[in-house]
Amino acid sequence: MPRKRPKFFCRLAAACDGDIEWHIYGDGPPANELKRLYSNKIHFHGVVTDMSQVWPTLGLLVMPSLFEGLPLAGLEALAGGVPILASRVGGLPQLVTDDVTGWLFERDDLEEAVALVRKWNALTESEQARMRSACRDHVRKHFSEQQQIDKLLGIYRRAGYPMSTQPGFAFSVG
Repeated sequence: MPRKRPKFFCRLAAACDGDIEWHIYGDGPPANELKRLYSNKIHFHGVVTDMSQVWPTLGLLVMPSLFEGLPLAGLEALAGGVPILASRVGGLPQLVTDDVTGWLFERDDLEEAVALVRKWNALTESEQARMRSACRDHVRKHFSEQQQIDKLLGIYRRAGYPMSTQPGFAFSVG
């Protein structure tokens, strides 16, 4: 998908030196061209329908999107303790706090993105572990099921919807 910007990701990988492994999960129209140009630097995995086994193997999720809502991949990554490097667009700033759960860069700023990859790569193991823990904590605190239910109930209360204080069931016929 062009809005996910796989070409920007590939340019980022090519611009970074060091012993970083680069991976692309997913597929789309530019895949063949990108494989031809970057297969010496990037591992192309195609569509992966279950990322649960992949998250623990990743160091950093890169999301150089043109626009986003609140991406499920970002929530899954943080829940798995994977920090995010992302474009400062859409809902991504809700997920990413600089130097805590990852880093944000201006959408077209390749140099800034390269500098942030280098920053991630220079962290010590204990610094990376602290960041991974902060990622998991951020999801629990702000995006857990209970937290979202509490937000929704608050909206109903503010709208004047009468809320029962007693747990129970409601049934209706016809």
